[in-house]
Amino acid sequence: MKALLLAIAFLALVPQTAFSQEAQVLRIASQNMVAGQTHAIGIILDGAPDGLAGYGMKVTVSDQDVLEIVDVLYVGAEGIEEKTVKSAAEATLAAIDSGTSVQKGAKNVLLAYVYVKAKQAGTAELNVEGQRLDDDLGNQIEIAVAPGTISVSAAPDAEADAGSQIAGMPAEAVVILAAAALVILIMLAVHWYRNRITF
Repeated sequence: MKALLLAIAFLALVPQTAFSQEAQVLRIASQNMVAGQTHAIGIILDGAPDGLAGYGMKVTVSDQDVLEIVDVLYVGAEGIEEKTVKSAAEATLAAIDSGTSVQKGAKNVLLAYVYVKAKQAGTAELNVEGQRLDDDLGNQIEIAVAPGTISVSAAPDAEADAGSQIAGMPAEAVVILAAAALVILIMLAVHWYRNRITF
């Protein structure tokens, strides 16, 4: 909690009206998943013309019946970090890049991974709200957010797997199986007929 307060205090030092000249895109990667899987989804800043001093943001899930947030892993910044997974649908991130790992002119900066678990088939959007990113000159970076779309498909059950395996067999194998089944049927019929004559 102390780290989070320090990060917020640092970001609050810069006036809200001080923006860097060029707007940058903060995007969340899209992903296809299968129900039951857990996957790391990247939060990427397209560019940092004047470096990155620190940031704070909230990541949300549009449909927690389809997807839930389980953890956050920082990647880009080296310094004070704080994360809070408040619920399956929301997590907050804050970091100060005291190690200046994000240099002036950096491109495609991976800030963090959000770990999400797919719960059932459907589509959910991962979005960023309340974002605040500051550059090394003390200016707030103007941000355009590009949400990520997570498409979840149902997990295949054992019966579907078995059916797909039979459907995927070579034609020769199917013929052999059919012939073997026919031979067994003929043998059973002969055995039944002999028993009937005996009685």
